[in-house]
Amino acid sequence: MNLIKFTLIKKVSFFKKEVRSMELHGIKDKVVIITGGGRGIGKSAGIALAQSGAKVVIVSRTQAEVEDTVKEIKNASFEAMGIVADVTKEDKVQEMVRGVLEKYGNIDVLINNAGVSFRKTLLDTTLEDWEKLMAVNLKGCIYAPGKF
Repeated sequence: MNLIKFTLIKKVSFFKKEVRSMELHGIKDKVVIITGGGRGIGKSAGIALAQSGAKVVIVSRTQAEVEDTVKEIKNASFEAMGIVADVTKEDKVQEMVRGVLEKYGNIDVLINNAGVSFRKTLLDTTLEDWEKLMAVNLKGCIYAPGKF
């Protein structure tokens, strides 16, 4: 088990380094929303997309993560907007979409990156764990596309 965890961490770390130097063609001036964009793969994708000329909207439940990621992108002279929103709340997703449309007038790309997982066996997983997982990983992917 430790070997598998180590391998996955190495792949994620490699991906982060790789995506930061990648140029994405055809994305310039596109408005891109990234849920779960405050850290990890979402943050790395946001930085790469901004470097390629996209107008990036970083969405996370955590104000500090949103601010840090947007600041990092803007400090590199790229365009970014941050929104604090919980993708499990349909009204918050609607507010998020409304805010992006007010600022940019359209949305070209949605990256549903927000997600949760638990390091538990099935027998140790509670109903509350399962409901949270389904709310973020399933409902979170359904709410946003239906709002624009």
